[in-house]
Order: sequence, then structure tokens, then C-alpha cells
Amino acid sequence: MKNKIGIVTVTYNSSKRITQLLESIYREVNIVAQTIIIENSSPDKLATKNKVEAFMRNHSRHIIKMIINQTNDGFAKSCNQGAKILDSDYILFINPDTEFEAGQLGALYSHAVSMDADIIGGKVTKYSKGKHDTVVRSPNLLIGLLEFSNLGKLLNINYGHNRFYYKDTPDIYNAREDKLVDAVGGAYLLVKRDSFDKLGGFDERFFMYLEDVDLGKRANEKNMRVVYCPHSTIRHEGGASSKNKYKIMHNAWYDSRKKYYLKHFGFITNFIIQPIFTLEEKILQIIRQVK
Repeated sequence: MKNKIGIVTVTYNSSKRITQLLESIYREVNIVAQTIIIENSSPDKLATKNKVEAFMRNHSRHIIKMIINQTNDGFAKSCNQGAKILDSDYILFINPDTEFEAGQLGALYSHAVSMDADIIGGKVTKYSKGKHDTVVRSPNLLIGLLEFSNLGKLLNINYGHNRFYYKDTPDIYNAREDKLVDAVGGAYLLVKRDSFDKLGGFDERFFMYLEDVDLGKRANEKNMRVVYCPHSTIRHEGGASSKNKYKIMHNAWYDSRKKYYLKHFGFITNFIIQPIFTLEEKILQIIRQVK
């Protein structure tokens, strides 16, 4: 008989918080089949390995398998790698710089069952204060121009940002009921095993960024149910593996936004947006070199 939830977390410079995540999972070990940790050959991979092994010695009920890749294979491919090992009804993809209180994972699971959700994500708060915006609409041309580039900031137009993150639906993050949405963030994403397999997993062409948006879009196109659940909350540092002040890997973001539009849009949209993406990349690269 399959267990309920298998967990995949992909680590990169994650030794600082990996123990807190494992402790969180252990508080709900009764519904967790196994946790797979994919370490993407980061500079602190040995520190992460040592912390995981120390945790395993003192928590034998928690079945953990850690795999250290020889290269950094990116988030999407590594998630798929971990998912292939699991034999569970549901797979939880969760970032290593997160933690949650007892009952939160159980709440997400129970709402997934009651909503018959193929994909479901919960509320993600910051360690300091506030929340991360993790519920998104499928991007269109205007979102690409005004949110995926800096045009919106330069022109002081908030439409792209507000539209992409459902900020034109201000109560969505504090709603009393679960909501059907276009996509939920990959930092805290629970998916039915069968649905994940039907979707072919994450698209491995996305090294990092937008693989979760792409998954949600493809799920909706197959009439699957993608749900935001405000009844389950985790704390998330965000960008822990990135060293720049913007908490992003610039080249990965540039690459992913181009691939997303090439994959999901036709000639006219790409004729407009790809040159803007490319020009912006060149300008920002020059600015960073000057600094």
C-alpha cells in the first residue's frame, strides 16, 4: 500500500536551515512516507550532508535518502529526479529554507483530498514579517512586458505585477475558502502522483524559475484542479541559495522567461517580447559590470 506523502527538497547552499525543515517534517512523520534530498553540488554540500546525517542518527522513524549530484542540475530536473524515487499518493515539493508547525502539512493534505486538487499550495510567510506572493496567473504579453522586465517599474505601471500575483484580488491570501488558481509557487507545492506523471513532471528546460508556473498552466490546460489553500502556512526565507541582494540568479531568470514565452506563445508575441528581454539583459549586464 502506498504511503500518503513523499517529500522532495532540492538543496544548494542550504546547510543553514535544513535541520529546521527536517524537524518540521518529523513533527508530521505519521503521514510522510519518505524525504528525498537532492543536493546540487553546492559549495556547502558537505555541511548540508553532515547536518542531514546527524539528524538521521537521532530520528530513525523519518526515512531520508540524500543524493549528492556531481553537477548543479537545476531545480526542475532535480525535483523530477527525487520524484522518481518516491512511491506515494502525493508528492510535496518544498524549499529547504522553510519550516512549519505541526499540523500544517496535514492541513494541506486534507484540503487536497477534500478539494480533489491535482496541485495545491499553501500560504508562504517570511521569517521577518509579511508574506511571499506565491499564487500567480498564467503570464500574458502585458505581464511579460510590465512584470517580467523592468518596464513596469520604469513607467510606474503596476498592472503587470498586480495581475500576475492576483493583487487585483486582494483577499485571496486571507480567504476563508480554497481557491482555484492558475498556478502556485514551487516552494510549497503538493501534487497528486498520478497527475504529476500525466504532466510529465516539471519541464527540465527550465533550470530555475517559472517551472512551477509552467506546471500550473499545463495542468489547467488538461482541466486539472490547481488550488490555493490559505489554511496551511509555512515560513520561508526565500533566495537563500542566491548571493546577490535581489535573491535571484540573473542568468537563470533571463533564460527561463525567454523559454516560457517561446514555449507558450506564437510568433507575434515573441517578435515583440524577445528583443525587449535581450536588450534589457545587455543593459543590466553592463550596469553590473560598471558597479
